[in-house]
Amino acid sequence: MLAANALHTTNSSVAAIFRKIEMDRPTLLFDEVDAIFGRYGKDEDNESLRGLLNSGHARGTPSSGA
Repeated sequence: MLAANALHTTNSSVAAIFRKIEMDRPTLLFDEVDAIFGRYGKDEDNESLRGLLNSGHARGTPSSGA
């Protein structure tokens, strides 16, 4: 009810998130995003997810898949 085309998920891979965006163009809501990017703001395992979030600020911005 909060967002159009919502999908509830837990522990999704970055590749699965990229595929879901390509297929359904959902609205993404993140809880506890500090846990995703590590205590000091940089977790090397999630840099592609960080790039996705940073690039997706405007309609029509292309995403680069994983």
